[in-house]
Order: sequence, then structure tokens, then C-alpha cells
Amino acid sequence: MKKLLSLIFTLFIFYTPNVVLSAASLDSIAYSSNHLLQGLDEYQKGNYTNAVDLWYECTKAKPGVNMEDMKNRGVCANNIGHMVFEGLGYQQDYRLAIEWLEQAKEWGFQNDDLERQLAEAKAKLEEAKKKAEAKKKAEAKKKAKQLEKTIDSIESNKRKLEQKLSTIKNPIIDSYRGKAKKLLADIENNSSKNIDTLKT
Repeated sequence: MKKLLSLIFTLFIFYTPNVVLSAASLDSIAYSSNHLLQGLDEYQKGNYTNAVDLWYECTKAKPGVNMEDMKNRGVCANNIGHMVFEGLGYQQDYRLAIEWLEQAKEWGFQNDDLERQLAEAKAKLEEAKKKAEAKKKAEAKKKAKQLEKTIDSIESNKRKLEQKLSTIKNPIIDSYRGKAKKLLADIENNSSKNIDTLKT
């Protein structure tokens, strides 16, 4: 992989079209080329985070002043996409890898490895989406079951409470019912006595 990257960088850096470039263009090329080479050096040393940072700076070179500068930026964008895809120097992120790889294509970088990795990143992203959706559904199902158990527990406790209340209330109600019957009977008896008294 290192030899392949070295070859790609060499081809892109040292291919220069036969045109007269302005001082601003030369400065921009120097800026992007320096960061590209420094990033490669850090990559070969295993300092992946530094490499990504340098290549990111390369992509911030002054836009569109010449083709050579654009090529350097395309290589840097491709490298960042590769690093993000592999999780080297940056947290693995297929969506972000796709963005950088597509940006590399827009800046003129094109090869079979890029197309392969871009297709693989899109497939991985789709797979990750499906896994996330399945996980979300499983969690929702688990929460639904937990909620169902909670509701069943509440209903059970409610029934138990109602049973306890019924055992507490019945003697009281029966007591008041008995007193009411006695009171009615007394009233009825008194009424009968009063009627008999009136008759006599």
C-alpha cells in the first residue's frame, strides 16, 4: 500500500503541463505539494493523525488557479478518504470517506482503487444503516415488552389493592347496613305504637 501511494503521489506531483504559471499559482502549487509530501512522510512513519492533518491543509490551498494544484488537492482528498475509510488517524466513518473520495474525483483524481473503495464505502454505509435500523427495531421491541410487563404489574397490583379494599370496606358497610335496618325497625315500631295509642 505504501509503495502504491508513493507511486501515485510521484506521478501527480511531478507531472506538470507545459504552461507558464503565475507567482500566485506557483505559491499555491508549492503549498499543496509541500503538505502532500509532508503527509506522505508522516504516513510512512506511522503518524497517521499528522498525515491526515497535513493532507487536510493541502485541500485548503487556493482554489482552482491551475490544474497542477487541483491534482495535488485531489490526491490529498483521496488519501483522507482512504484514511477515514480504514480508521487510520481518524475515527472510521464511511459517510465521511465517501464525501472525501467524491471530492477527490471532482478535483480530477481518478483511478480504479478510488472507484473500488468508493463502492465498498457505499456498501459498508448501507450495511451499517441496515444494522442500525435492525438494532433500533430490536430496542423498540424490547422497550415495548418492558412496558407491557410494567402495565401487567400495575394491573396486578391494582387488583390486589381492590381486593384488600373490599375486605376492609365490607364489614363497615355491613355494620352501617345493620344499624340502618334497626333504625328503620325502631321507627316502624314507634309508628305502630303511636297509631295504636291514637286508636285507643
